[in-house]
Amino acid sequence: MTKISTVSLIFLLVLYVILSFGLSYYYDDPHLANRMGASLSAIGALMIILQVQREVRFEAFNKGDEAAAQRGQFASSDRSLIENTRIRRATERHHQRMRIIVFIAIMVFVGEVLHGWADFIFVKIVGGGHQL
Repeated sequence: MTKISTVSLIFLLVLYVILSFGLSYYYDDPHLANRMGASLSAIGALMIILQVQREVRFEAFNKGDEAAAQRGQFASSDRSLIENTRIRRATERHHQRMRIIVFIAIMVFVGEVLHGWADFIFVKIVGGGHQL
């Protein structure tokens, strides 16, 4: 996950929250935002499963890089280049992992806040005409 895709996903998350409140207003149903928050948390749980699959793939890549470096059939300058490449790839994978994990955590957090408090927030923003 690149920085651009992370920013894009956060933008979509904000749009989802706005859509949740917009649909609640349109249908005059404050609880609709709660349901959309629960759906967002469920999507976050599914993303955790996908992240586990990605972690398995990352580990396979890391082991492949280590095996290539340890074969010993390269000149010392080649070994140095391979080791530097392996370290760079491992660092990039680590940063990708962290961005994905942080995004999933934020997504589930926002989903749970919506799930628990969206109707209350909605009524306080829109006014007393709506009932909980």
